[in-house]
Amino acid sequence: MSRGRREESIPSSSSSGRPSMANNGDLISSHVIRDSADLPPITTDTPPTVLQQQLSGQAWDRVSARQPVGSHDHEPDVGTLIDYLSTIMETRLADVVKHRKQLKLPDEAWTLPRVSDGSIASASDLSSRGEVGRHTAAASSSSQATILLTSTCRSELRAYVGRIASMYRSNRYHGLEHATHVTMSANKLLDMLHEDPGESDDDVDDDEVTEINDFSASEPIIRQDFTQSDIGCKFQTNEQNFSASDSRLSFPPTRMNGYSTEDSNPYHLYSDMLTKFAFVFAAMIHDVDHQGVPNTRLVVEKDPLVEQHGRTSVAEKHSIQIAFQTLCESTYDEFRSTIFSSPDDYLHMHRIVTNVVVSTDIASPERMHSTTMRWQAAFSRPVPKTVRSSVGRLSLAGKSPLSEIATVHASKPQLVPVEIVSTMHNGYERTKTLKRVLEVNGGQSIEYFSDVADDDDARMALQQSVVIETMLNVADVAHSMQSWELFLFWNRRLFEELFVAFKVGRSDHEPSGDWYENQLGFYAIYVIPLAEKMKQCKVFGALGGEWVNNATFIRDRWKLEGEQITKDMIACVKRDYL
Repeated sequence: MSRGRREESIPSSSSSGRPSMANNGDLISSHVIRDSADLPPITTDTPPTVLQQQLSGQAWDRVSARQPVGSHDHEPDVGTLIDYLSTIMETRLADVVKHRKQLKLPDEAWTLPRVSDGSIASASDLSSRGEVGRHTAAASSSSQATILLTSTCRSELRAYVGRIASMYRSNRYHGLEHATHVTMSANKLLDMLHEDPGESDDDVDDDEVTEINDFSASEPIIRQDFTQSDIGCKFQTNEQNFSASDSRLSFPPTRMNGYSTEDSNPYHLYSDMLTKFAFVFAAMIHDVDHQGVPNTRLVVEKDPLVEQHGRTSVAEKHSIQIAFQTLCESTYDEFRSTIFSSPDDYLHMHRIVTNVVVSTDIASPERMHSTTMRWQAAFSRPVPKTVRSSVGRLSLAGKSPLSEIATVHASKPQLVPVEIVSTMHNGYERTKTLKRVLEVNGGQSIEYFSDVADDDDARMALQQSVVIETMLNVADVAHSMQSWELFLFWNRRLFEELFVAFKVGRSDHEPSGDWYENQLGFYAIYVIPLAEKMKQCKVFGALGGEWVNNATFIRDRWKLEGEQITKDMIACVKRDYL
């Protein structure tokens, strides 16, 4: 008897291009609309909650919001997922405020000034008025100096998480539970950075990480097709100056070419906390309002989002836009002012979130090429300045890391040749200044400058930027490097989503035919190389081999059992959905 789950069908493309809030919104309201008195302030003396202890106590290969791990029953309710996400966000934001206080940075939090109609003030408004808004937090008084997050801040944070959760569609894979799993995995990766690094694995040769002074091989310019309204808040940026160390994480001392975080400026420790908060924030919002189909389908359907964001990384840009536009609403004023103490903080976080979220677009050859070249520049030997190749579709055989880029179209992994004309980009000459450009419509741009003293500092900044992108890529497909049970659970959910897309006419590819082989191909050209990066970057010390070991175990077991598992899964899914 058919048990068709029609409520989980992928909806047709929205004509408005706006978030669909009908799927989860009714379930969420009862969990997020609370009196702030129900949430006591978080102070420096507040002990960890039971949920915080559970999150920190989960082993990497058991990270899951669903118990037992990998079960298709006992689906967590929306309120539970919001609690997981809110707890992680509160913990990381409290760290930001704590470090800000320890470093005796200003307690007054910078807010987004508003004009008479209630909208965010523009850069020109700020310039003409010669002022920035200030929020005098309760924590500024000596009697409340230990307060990290006020009751109001906590209430607004949870309301924001609930709002984002409400905009996740009921997709079988790219839904709220996936976002929660990615965020929990990202949070765990940050925790693992603080483990005792010990000795690196013996089989990681120091020669694998060589000095590169030629930064022409890197990807110094990242361009996104955002509009000013996409960003949600407008700033005067021509005088903004970002240190190359602003994006540093607290890596274990001496793990990266002799660099020690003990040598860094104290402000960078605070900035590290903001980077970590931005990292889990990016994980939480990275698939918001995902339609359950790849970007290529949005282009084929001429979805309004394509006109708005361009043909590349459409869904990722849309998610970033939603996240920041929502964050800039007046409903979240205190939450936002707790995060950002200056315009620099906002731009710093926006840059990190943008970089790491668009890096998850593994179906884009352009994105994957950029990722490959940045990794080569940061951790490998120099690559040739010019490589040319023909355009066409290749099999898995005969791959070349310089000209053939691994991508994933729906469930099908493939190697796509790209034409690398030159590692010089758009006429920008090689310089000791790393430059990030966020391009917007009308020829305007927001520019991020990172002035560095020498090539070693520049390369260090690039390494750390690449590592955090790699970490979110790992979190995004964490199930493929965790346990066998988690792999099987999410593998089936992805199949179900792709099958539903085909069933409702939003995909031309029926995923049943080559599913078993495609999983092996995905491990060969994406998962295993990604896991090896976690070892090669050396920031996890003795833990660096865990991802390769787990991925190899899952791949080898899939070789033996995957064919029969695939047959059983296809039969079950077709029975449920047809």
